[in-house]
Amino acid sequence: MSEDITVILNEDVTVLLNADITVQLLPDDVIEVEVLGGSPIEINMTSIDLMEGAFPDPDVFTTDGINKTYPTTSKFRSKSTLIFLDGVYQGKGVDYAEDIGQQSITFVNMPPAGLKGEIRYVVD
Repeated sequence: MSEDITVILNEDVTVLLNADITVQLLPDDVIEVEVLGGSPIEINMTSIDLMEGAFPDPDVFTTDGINKTYPTTSKFRSKSTLIFLDGVYQGKGVDYAEDIGQQSITFVNMPPAGLKGEIRYVVD
């Protein structure tokens, strides 16, 4: 019998998972896991050995007001991208789409020029 597990990544993101789980976390993420009937457990990802190369340095770019598509330097795993514009998280499927074949992300709406973009992902 599998039990449901709730993972709260931050105040805006809560994920309900089943027993066999995989959660994508970045090296600086901190998560709190509450065990039913027990005390919360805090896990700081900097204290866990990560597989070398799994989380490359983020790809950084500046929006130019002309392009909606920005490439990544490495091939990434499907559904693993995290995009930020001037530090603001962009929603996958809402603000942008992944293009695995082209090794890039494409914004739904043209971002204005001059924003600092950051693409984080798991290398495939």
